[in-house]
Amino acid sequence: MSTADTIYQFSGLIDSRNACHIERDEQTRKPVSVDYYPNIDMLYGVYKSKEEAFEALSATNKQGVNALVKGKTVGIEQNGKIVEYWFESQASSIDDLVVKGRPEVEIDLSLDADTLWRKIYNSPKNALYTVKTTEGYYHTASISTDGDDYLISYELKDTDVQIRLTHTSMDMKYVEYYDTV
Repeated sequence: MSTADTIYQFSGLIDSRNACHIERDEQTRKPVSVDYYPNIDMLYGVYKSKEEAFEALSATNKQGVNALVKGKTVGIEQNGKIVEYWFESQASSIDDLVVKGRPEVEIDLSLDADTLWRKIYNSPKNALYTVKTTEGYYHTASISTDGDDYLISYELKDTDVQIRLTHTSMDMKYVEYYDTV
């Protein structure tokens, strides 16, 4: 009689052999058989932010190897959906982790209203928008239009931030929301 234990091994380079199913003898606990799961990447995620993903990939194993490699793909949950990010050209900083298959547009709130308006206007329609606050934090944003104005929305802790952006002004509105029990 034997029991099954599922274990995950991180042995350096990430490949399909890192996750396996080991069946052990109940008495001796020695492995009886090992079945490797194909195409499983334990570092794919799902992560809550780019920062969390980059931190996990930066961690080193016992041999001092990390998973910061060109082509590495991770899943990050944004607005209830999984968005794939990858290291397209290099893997040296968090800025190198970009959306896979969709252009990413950074909305820097320290810029003047006209510059921001033109940046959004000239962005691809399928772009993923990221707001960079004046404190340097990044938040996924959604953008809609109201005539010539852009309405930018993003979450900040327990608050929804809504910005009405025109050619000449940027008006912010904070809407707090509370969990109902």
